[in-house]
Amino acid sequence: MLASVTNKLMVERPLSVFFTSDGKSSVLSEATQSVPPEKFSELVVVASGQGTRRVDGKAELLHAGDAFVLPAGSSDDVQSGPDLSLMRVAFDAETAAAGVADLQAIPGYLALFQFEPKLRALHGLTGRLRLSPEDLRAAVDLLGRLELELDEKKPGFGNVTGSLFCALSVQLARSYANMRLPLCEALVRLSPVLLWLDQHFERPVTLEDVVAKAEMSQSTLQRSFKRCFDVSPFNYLLHLRMQKAQLLLRDTEAKVKEIAPSVGIDDANYFARLFRQHAGIEPTAYRARFRVMRVAEELRSA
Repeated sequence: MLASVTNKLMVERPLSVFFTSDGKSSVLSEATQSVPPEKFSELVVVASGQGTRRVDGKAELLHAGDAFVLPAGSSDDVQSGPDLSLMRVAFDAETAAAGVADLQAIPGYLALFQFEPKLRALHGLTGRLRLSPEDLRAAVDLLGRLELELDEKKPGFGNVTGSLFCALSVQLARSYANMRLPLCEALVRLSPVLLWLDQHFERPVTLEDVVAKAEMSQSTLQRSFKRCFDVSPFNYLLHLRMQKAQLLLRDTEAKVKEIAPSVGIDDANYFARLFRQHAGIEPTAYRARFRVMRVAEELRSA
């Protein structure tokens, strides 16, 4: 049985791994500070038993074989049930796949590790990965070997650990791609175009561009976006642009008239109206509010 908070690792990529089995969120130690804790995503595998996870006030049942990714900065409230055992891996999503050029090309990888959390926000765990008993045993075996490498720290353990995490990612991605739930199938099909939108949101994008990238008919594309995110492709892109604008307002000193074209909207006044509709507040007021919150958080942490 894995300990509550045991081994931690930082290798050159960097990748940090830790385990819990008590159903509680864990705190990364100061030994892993080259990547801030809020930058870590977390892969959760329910090894055995049952429990309940509360998300936005809603209770969701967890069962053996469930596997999902918590994005960086998120928190969860897992309540233990009969013999609940979780195996959790914290990783830096931006660098974990950097050493494997074709990882994102594996069907199911982008869906599980990047886009499924967005789908889960709308549909709960309806579209989650549920591992077969055979696949669960394989995942637990990989995690056990990963823990052993961290325990023994033999020469080269960093490379072995990174390889084991990569193997685990591939196995889970393949399992997700084989899911026969409509939401999972739609998300796997949409993942390449979702990645493309994430990489090209600042450019002019037409529906014809999205259809061509998705390699599906316009009607199928519209249905897939509606099924997964309950919006049209255009509104998904608009939401994505507003999310990127929020990051720029929080993390840079760029003016609103500079941020607007950087997220694909040339007219600053039109951008301000869209942002107000999205966030319920003016861009400048959003930046000021966030800075007040940041100062307050720093004072609490001091």
